[in-house]
Amino acid sequence: MRRGALHYILVGSALGLGVPLVFRLVSTALESYTGVPDTMWTVFDYVQLMLWPTPLLLVPVEEPGAPDLSSWGSFAVATLANITVYAALAGLIWTGLARYRLILAVPVLMVAGIWYVIWRT
Repeated sequence: MRRGALHYILVGSALGLGVPLVFRLVSTALESYTGVPDTMWTVFDYVQLMLWPTPLLLVPVEEPGAPDLSSWGSFAVATLANITVYAALAGLIWTGLARYRLILAVPVLMVAGIWYVIWRT
């Protein structure tokens, strides 16, 4: 049974919404424990940036009075951006599966590029 583009885009949007919420909950849970090792935080940060890269767009320049990135307003903007990214990737995947196989390279290259930038640093 073939699914339509709307199905793929809605599933991508749901994933784009679910990923930030899960990471926010895990982050809150980790902050409540005092004995969390630094390596755990490092692994958590890398995994979070691999699956939820949109907060990188909100990193302010180190200036006095810069907004707090842990506020819910920034979280909401980053989540909406993540929903958009996941929906666009899902639409590209549907187009690649349904019409032009070569288009499947676009989401793969986008994700690979993001992961390369994260792991290069």
